[in-house]
Order: sequence, then structure tokens, then C-alpha cells
Amino acid sequence: LGEVESIARESSLAMRDIVWLLERRQDSIGDLVQRMRETAGRLLREINYTLDCDSNKTAAKLSLDAKRHLFLFYKEAIHNVLKHSQANSVSIRLWDVDDKLALEILDNGIGLPADGTSTHPTSVRKLEDRARVLEGLLQIVSSKETGTRILLFVKRSHLSSHPTLA
Repeated sequence: LGEVESIARESSLAMRDIVWLLERRQDSIGDLVQRMRETAGRLLREINYTLDCDSNKTAAKLSLDAKRHLFLFYKEAIHNVLKHSQANSVSIRLWDVDDKLALEILDNGIGLPADGTSTHPTSVRKLEDRARVLEGLLQIVSSKETGTRILLFVKRSHLSSHPTLA
């Protein structure tokens, strides 16, 4: 019964995310940041975390596809932290770099394994795929001593209207 309740709760939350992603009245970077805060509060409730937005362009509108891929990139990264990192602290930050929006997710966990024997490479590939669709630059730095730093840069012109995103 507990498992059924957990599955029902997860399904309900997934449906809320789908409805939000399709909502065109909430399509600014500021709206995305608010949804990221809500998601972090729900998923990272057992971990010390911060989420800071230092962008002065939060009113900028996102295309539906850019909104979807940015949010799903973010959720994938957070899920990776929860499933694999053993971190007890996460720092999330968005800011402007020239004509780009930067997103950083930094944890103090055990880092990614050096060998290809675990499930980590698959989760990294999912992040790489989303970054590629956004035509973004993805940097992942990881070590056992310092944890993992995921950094994504996306040109603002690719966020506002980008017909090739799928």
C-alpha cells in the first residue's frame, strides 16, 4: 500500500510538471526559477541546498521547447545528485554571462566514477543530450574530494525562439 501511495504521489507530481510546462502564461525565466525553487524544495528536502538567481533578465520569455529542455535538464541533474552523489549540500545558481544564461549545480558528494561500470555515464549522457538540443555548452567537473559541478551555458537567442528544438 505504501508503494502504491508513493507511485501515485510521483505520478501526480509528474502531471503537475507537464501541466506547468505547457502553461504559456508562465514562460519567463523568472517563472522557470520559481518552478526550480518549488522542485528543489520538494526533491532536496533532506539536503542542505541554496538556489540563487543573479540574472537581471528574468522577465525574458522562453520558448516552450527551451522551457521544457531547461527544466528537464535541471530535474535530471537534481535526480542525479539524489541517486548517486551521497551529497549533503547542493548549490544551484543562475546568472548572466554576456549573451548567455548560465546554470550551475554544485554538490559536495562522491563525484562521478572514473570507470564506466556504474549508471552514472547514462545519466551524464541525458544531460549532454539536453544540452545539445539547447545548443548549449556543458561542462562537468567531478572528483571524490570536491563532488560534482555541472555548468550549462545557453545563448539567450536559443531560449526565446528556436524552431529546431525537439
